[in-house]
Amino acid sequence: MAPSDYMIVVLYLVALVTLAKADAGQKGGCFVKSPYRDSLVRSPTPGELLARGDLEALPQSVDWRYRTVHTPGGPRKVNLASAARNQHIPNYCGACWSFAAVSSLSDRINIVTGATKQTNLAMQVILNCDEYDNGCHGGDPMTAFKFIKGAGGIPDETCQG
Repeated sequence: MAPSDYMIVVLYLVALVTLAKADAGQKGGCFVKSPYRDSLVRSPTPGELLARGDLEALPQSVDWRYRTVHTPGGPRKVNLASAARNQHIPNYCGACWSFAAVSSLSDRINIVTGATKQTNLAMQVILNCDEYDNGCHGGDPMTAFKFIKGAGGIPDETCQG
């Protein structure tokens, strides 16, 4: 077995243990659909948009980690994706919904600004302050966006932005 095969087995076992704990009621779930979700989503889904358009015009892939942006000093390669984070360090936390919302918003800011300053928004604010969701016991990215909009935004991890 190659080392990468061992890693796949280990990751599979970790996933099984995590799911078993969640099923046993020892920990909360990650995604919990909000009753507000349907009233928040007002635009077509990506699938609906793709069904209307020309799929041949779309690129085969897009890698936001290595993009060329044009600056006054000339073109430069930048990483427009936010940092990868682990929701289970130092303790188990079913916060995938918060990570999804905050990372996607951080990425959008990086894309729009050309990552002149790498943005990583503070998801701890969502976990502690968002009253629509259940912190480490699950939530919905759509209501996290509702909270962010209602709060007028959230700071980045340095609390400087």
